[in-house]
Amino acid sequence: MTPLFLPSTPVRESSYPGLNQCSFILPAGFRQEEGRMATTCPILVEQDIPVRLRDGVTIRVDIFRPAGTERVPVIMGWSSYGKRASWLTLDLFGHPTRMDVKKEWEDGLNKFEGPNPAYWVAHGYAVAAPDPRGVFMSEGDIQAWGPQEARDEYDVIEWLPPGPGATGK
Repeated sequence: MTPLFLPSTPVRESSYPGLNQCSFILPAGFRQEEGRMATTCPILVEQDIPVRLRDGVTIRVDIFRPAGTERVPVIMGWSSYGKRASWLTLDLFGHPTRMDVKKEWEDGLNKFEGPNPAYWVAHGYAVAAPDPRGVFMSEGDIQAWGPQEARDEYDVIEWLPPGPGATGK
């Protein structure tokens, strides 16, 4: 199985590779692209996990966690930017300093403005990266900054603790 993480590209179209529900391990030393942060430990990636919300809509979530059976707390990055391979990156802004975020500070696995799995997994956390309602392969119509989005976030947070690798924190 080949991971479908693609290097981010500063173009105004999505490079989202499509639905691919699978699990795989990124080895220590994996680098998404030259100049990016490398993984320092093996990371179990669970990609496009379906999460059914209270109204029956199914959204898709990627989970990054330490390989093995360790249960760890989860950090969730919620945004409508896309959880993987989005066109929206810090390179898009054309500023030579990438808005003061050095390329080597990002692993390229993170969603835009989301936590870097390579960093947080190495520090004992899992990272959840959902595509909210209506984003890419998640069902429904996008609902940003309103009560529906708050309910959806709550449902995903409630789903996380019993899931793989979570401690409930």
